[in-house]
Amino acid sequence: MGDVEREMDADNSRLHILAASFLILVLLSGCDRMVTSRNTRLVKEADWKAAQGDYLWAINLYEAALDGTPQSAEVHFKLAGNAQSLRLPANTVLFRAPGLQVAIVDAHRRIQLKSIVEGRDFGNTIEVLSGLDADDAVVINPPDSIVNGVTVRVAAPAPAQAPKSMAKAS
Repeated sequence: MGDVEREMDADNSRLHILAASFLILVLLSGCDRMVTSRNTRLVKEADWKAAQGDYLWAINLYEAALDGTPQSAEVHFKLAGNAQSLRLPANTVLFRAPGLQVAIVDAHRRIQLKSIVEGRDFGNTIEVLSGLDADDAVVINPPDSIVNGVTVRVAAPAPAQAPKSMAKAS
């Protein structure tokens, strides 16, 4: 091998090292900051606070983990549903002076008005947080004049119609 060939091999090696260095520099330039153990700790603590339902504290911890750098983040909260709450059609609720009430039919077929605590309003249905038991028979579309103690006749539910069977062609 001559001097010229050795010089070309050395230049090629330098060119490869320069290209690899440039590639690494380009890849790392997209990272504004590296994730530190402090940030990891803050995010884990924020996740734990969010799981406990302390969302305000969790948001503060997430913001601290961003370290004030101009960035954006997409956050998804997984909110647990309230297993104790019930949903009722909106047309079962009475708006009275003492607050929201529903009319239920007791075991003696008498009307009892129960005060309820409303949760979220879903439009056609509302969430009832307290004041109602899951086995209460709620009156749908009660009249505004309904009062406690009125004896009612409970109508049997209409039987579901079976689909018409298709006639076989012979």
